[in-house]
Amino acid sequence: MKNILTQYLKQSTETGSGKPRILKVCLFLALFPLFLFALVDFIQGNYFESSFEMIIAFWVSFCLFRLKNSKNQNWISSSTTFLFATLFLYLAANGDTEGTKIYFSFVFPLLSFYLHGARAGLSWNLFFLFALLIILLDPFNSELIHDYPPEGIIRILLTYIIVGIISYSYEFIRQQTQNNLKQERDKLEKAYTEVESANSQLQKTTLEARNLAEQA
Repeated sequence: MKNILTQYLKQSTETGSGKPRILKVCLFLALFPLFLFALVDFIQGNYFESSFEMIIAFWVSFCLFRLKNSKNQNWISSSTTFLFATLFLYLAANGDTEGTKIYFSFVFPLLSFYLHGARAGLSWNLFFLFALLIILLDPFNSELIHDYPPEGIIRILLTYIIVGIISYSYEFIRQQTQNNLKQERDKLEKAYTEVESANSQLQKTTLEARNLAEQA
């Protein structure tokens, strides 16, 4: 029973909030599409976009390599989030012929909330949404930015906000659940320590009583 309880507590402590595991999974999932899109864009002659995606793919590979040896993983999640935000904003500005590349922006709330949590992820999303709004409205009438119709802008913004709210709610509930589990684990550790202490005291008392009985 003692070994089972000790092993459970050890696994719970190592698991923590699960952020390192989430970061690793996100990096792995992003790696293959990045290389694939970079190859497709290179074949289609989009060399700048292909180079951009290839740079991010190599950076993600580097982060995966450093993930095991890095104690502070905030720089990995922050740099990766910034690069993906830049890529998605560039794709939104580019738009392609029918403005379909902006749909990649809907991935950003999922990525940022899962990597940074509810509070920090909200800051990332507010920054991204503000930059995306500038691209959609295009106040400078730049020829480099795709021209989105007003009804399309409304649908894009509403969709992004809905995806963001769902992602925020999921991450908030996940964090609350993790906090509750941590509190229960702390209570279990405290109870286990008290039981061990009482057991040691009982053994000591039993041994003293046995010695007194033998002396008598």
